[in-house]
Amino acid sequence: MNNQKRERLRSILLAMPSSTLLILLGIIPLVMLVVFSFSQTTMTVTAIQHFTLDHWIKIFTERTFLSLMLKSLGIAAVVTLACILIAYPTAWGIAKVVDPNSRSTLLMFTIIPFFTSQLLLMYTIMVLLTGNGIVMSALGFLGLADPGASILYTVKAVVVILIYEDFSMMILCLYSS
Repeated sequence: MNNQKRERLRSILLAMPSSTLLILLGIIPLVMLVVFSFSQTTMTVTAIQHFTLDHWIKIFTERTFLSLMLKSLGIAAVVTLACILIAYPTAWGIAKVVDPNSRSTLLMFTIIPFFTSQLLLMYTIMVLLTGNGIVMSALGFLGLADPGASILYTVKAVVVILIYEDFSMMILCLYSS
């Protein structure tokens, strides 16, 4: 076996665990979701009974589903735009302005949020956005919000949380490109 074949086999073997996880936990559930969306099933029977477009027609004809889909797409657009507007100058600054000795430190601070638990993030945001939390107290002090007001369980809170979650990933993607 020559070196080129050995390297190719080594690359395939190294890619197998992550490829297997991607297929098992990503692609198969997505395919199942699509298949079940085009099938008529009952609550007790999980086998596909027959092909139907009823679920898709219901999404686009019933007001409840349509309004929820439009609301979700609107939130996604706002979060994406906000992340790009905030992360692009940050990534550009890290790549072009900051001296090379400090880049790794700033990138480390960018990666740190990936190590926090989602549950810890939710509780932290809940504490910050309650009426007597730090963020809402500061906004009340500046006259930008009513004193004691809370934005928990609102679209604004959802947008803030999603921006926080996606911000680091956006910086890393923009920095690497």
